[in-house]
Amino acid sequence: MQKLNVTKSSKENCYFIDKDHKVIQLVHPELSKLYLHSSGKDVPPYYIEKQAYLAHHGLFLNDDRPFEILKMTANDIEHYIINTSQIIFEVTDKCNFQCKYCGYGELYGNYDQRNTKNANLKDAISFIDYFFDLCKKHNYVKKEITIGFYGGEPLVNFEFIQDIIRYLETNYPYNYSYGTTTNGAFLDRYIDFLAEKKFNLLISLDGDEFSNSYRVDCNGSPTYRKVVENVNYIRKKFPSYYESNVIFFTVIHNRNIVPDVFSFFEKIFAKTPMLGRLNDGGILPEKKDLYDEMYANDTSFNYTNASTIDIISKPSLIQGHVRFLHNMIGSIYNSYIELLSDVKINEIYPTATCMPLKKKIFLTVNGKILPCEKIGHNYSLGSVSNGITHIDCEDIAERYNEMFKMIYNEQCVSCGLLTHCPTCILQSELKCTVKKEIEDEYFQSEMDFFELQQDLYHELKYNASLR
Repeated sequence: MQKLNVTKSSKENCYFIDKDHKVIQLVHPELSKLYLHSSGKDVPPYYIEKQAYLAHHGLFLNDDRPFEILKMTANDIEHYIINTSQIIFEVTDKCNFQCKYCGYGELYGNYDQRNTKNANLKDAISFIDYFFDLCKKHNYVKKEITIGFYGGEPLVNFEFIQDIIRYLETNYPYNYSYGTTTNGAFLDRYIDFLAEKKFNLLISLDGDEFSNSYRVDCNGSPTYRKVVENVNYIRKKFPSYYESNVIFFTVIHNRNIVPDVFSFFEKIFAKTPMLGRLNDGGILPEKKDLYDEMYANDTSFNYTNASTIDIISKPSLIQGHVRFLHNMIGSIYNSYIELLSDVKINEIYPTATCMPLKKKIFLTVNGKILPCEKIGHNYSLGSVSNGITHIDCEDIAERYNEMFKMIYNEQCVSCGLLTHCPTCILQSELKCTVKKEIEDEYFQSEMDFFELQQDLYHELKYNASLR
């Protein structure tokens, strides 16, 4: 693999970067020339000798070690399932909104047909029983289980949410954390129950009235005022709940910009929203021009005068930088298990694709079992039908092993971002989204950021976790 040995920041500081061994080291400019494919004729002898000394002691080497692709087994898949972070039910595919950029809307073609269908309670209960039977098989007891509800608009089928919670709490008395993603239009009707169960509410709102203008109802009418009215109702009736359990999600597009979005939410709701872009997977060819018109890549934020506390209060801004540190600093560990384990550093799963069913399990209204609600419905890993759950763990392991082998051999093996890939290969429809210019600029941009925010570097290195 061709590795980027030295990168220069905008301030002309030189850093030796060994991605495979997780080393970043500031180096003298003269020494850096020897790692920038220089012939060495213009380098003082001292630095030539120093390079030889460092190489002799195994430092600053370009060893281009080969990577091995880890292989999953059926047993791995079972353990991913019982250790999943979240079980999500698609409550309904009905929605009272018709947002222009909706992942189930006119721009996309990688989802099952929407038939204004509600989830089947019998099938949902079948999956719940399957999950807890599998936990019992492995003698595994979860301390807390997160249950999510998705749509469509989940509150359109509120009875299903109540039935699932009743069944869980009656038959499997564990500690549950509940959450739902909602457009906010029906919150005034159901907030008493949601607050009682301490639901984490993720409310979709893109900013002020113009910024939110892609989010219209089924008649094409604006939805902004109703959502704001409902949020203010919650804030007044349940102030503590609002403070601790209400989160906003904003899609960045061509009608809003990040600084204005943050300013709006801080002023109107005393909140900082999570940020996201338009989904780039499954776009219909005939809608590509419309997608490009709506898409906005710029999620930039002016860090120059921002304090460390201000930046950390905006998780959407720092997660990429936290991930960079976790990938590049050898002294950072995500858990004690990672610290104590003897995992070979050259054994990897390529891309940023989540392990199947480990982070999430998503059950659609049509009974498909998916690893995430953000990917196409063609990547089903199992099904629930007529009250019977079917998951072939051996088949899932083989499919992922083949997929990782294929993507590694065809696209990853020569990529400088192999161990830092940002791409979910399922969400991107098995295509790499890392462009050459991104690979070339990635390390420089990260070093520029941390040179500007040195206090933030120390804070993130020691206190920030990947979420």
